Amino acid sequence: MISFDDLVAAFRQKRLQIDCRAITLVQNIARKPVTYTGKGYIRQNDDDTFSLKLYGTETLNTDMFASFQREAGGMPGELYAESAFFTMTAISVDNDKWTSDRILPHGNWDARDPNPVVHANLSRLVK
Repeated sequence: MISFDDLVAAFRQKRLQIDCRAITLVQNIARKPVTYTGKGYIRQNDDDTFSLKLYGTETLNTDMFASFQREAGGMPGELYAESAFFTMTAISVDNDKWTSDRILPHGNWDARDPNPVVHANLSRLVK
């Protein structure tokens, strides 16, 4: 298990990476929310922001075409509706729980696989 001091040291050196045995992204305010589940990681970027990469193993209420329509459906200068955002819950390999909200994920889809590789930037990360 990684200690708090180790987390702080890795953060200060801009090399924090949290390997996750489970990451779930759930769409906010939706009657049938889009959900992505899988393994992946959360990584600190050179500019001190965080990003996630989720290797999807289960995808609910969307597919490649619907995902593309949702991601490309905005208008320039228009604010995102709350339903465009997702909330993340992640369980690290050390069994720590991490959360983040107001995420705008982007799925990279392969037509041969019903589950995408999901990328997203995190505006905040809470343990």
